[in-house]
Amino acid sequence: GCNILGDAANETSIAGDPTNPRKIVIGWRQFDSVLSDFRQPGWGYSHDGGHTWLFRGSLDPGIFGSDPVLAAGPEGEIYYFSINFAESRLFKSYDGGMTWPRRTQVSPWLVDKPWMAVDHTDGMGRGNIYIASYEVLTRSTDGLIDLLQNSDGGDELFARRTAQTEEVSFLHRRSLRALVGH
Repeated sequence: GCNILGDAANETSIAGDPTNPRKIVIGWRQFDSVLSDFRQPGWGYSHDGGHTWLFRGSLDPGIFGSDPVLAAGPEGEIYYFSINFAESRLFKSYDGGMTWPRRTQVSPWLVDKPWMAVDHTDGMGRGNIYIASYEVLTRSTDGLIDLLQNSDGGDELFARRTAQTEEVSFLHRRSLRALVGH
């Protein structure tokens, strides 16, 4: 690709629009320079199946954001989740990543690489957003995971509960099956 001299980024996540496979969005931790440890939620998008990409900078310029994870909703909306120890944020795009008009604050419980899935089934959970991460307050080593669930497209509060690692593993496998339609 076209490398940007002095640029620094890592921890990529990618999502594609299920209603238009030519629309792809990628997110990453964007650093100010190779010498900086300050990170922001960076993003780019392609509307031609990945042949060309547009880099748009940070979703929240000057605001710390880390560990990005992206997921597509069943109607083509793209969600971008970024953690911050004061508050985590869920961004929502309706146009394949060109703009992000919706931003929802999510409580700061999550830390260290959250994962997200959106239900694509035709059941009553269609469009539900699920986010899982280690609990920030205890940094639990006993397998406790925070689960957040939202049933209104990410517009309002997320329900929070703690689960055992085995339950999260089950939900992860179930979500993956739902996303691919099995």
